[in-house]
Amino acid sequence: MQSDTSPFGLRGFLIDAPQFGTLRGRPNGAVLIDNGKISKIGDYDDLRRLHPNSIRWLDRRPAAIFPGLIDCHTHLPQYSVVARGESELLPWLRQHIFPVEREFTGPKARAEAPAFFQELVRNGTTTVPVSRPPSKAASARSSGK
Repeated sequence: MQSDTSPFGLRGFLIDAPQFGTLRGRPNGAVLIDNGKISKIGDYDDLRRLHPNSIRWLDRRPAAIFPGLIDCHTHLPQYSVVARGESELLPWLRQHIFPVEREFTGPKARAEAPAFFQELVRNGTTTVPVSRPPSKAASARSSGK
């Protein structure tokens, strides 16, 4: 079964972050998806005028639409050991997770955090809750994402 890759649009309350540290809400917003990727975001009326007949619109008002993936649970210090699974939780935590959590300070945090944020963006994740001690916030900013 082949998936449909024809362009479509989602209409709803669009929430995005045009600049680091800011949020913008558009009550009549829209996201255009083309070939499985976000191609444009903006006000519904403007995007509809640009594409009067070529877009199949899905009206999801009053739902909130975030253009990007949202990771609701992440562990920045554990990035270096991601996908190292074991059959039992406690041995896995002791062998892999607890050591990297203890070592994630100062220089190590500054070195690993940019790669973490770049990998999120590379995979389409635009929103993630991460505690923000100064070294981590600076690393997020310096990653340019």
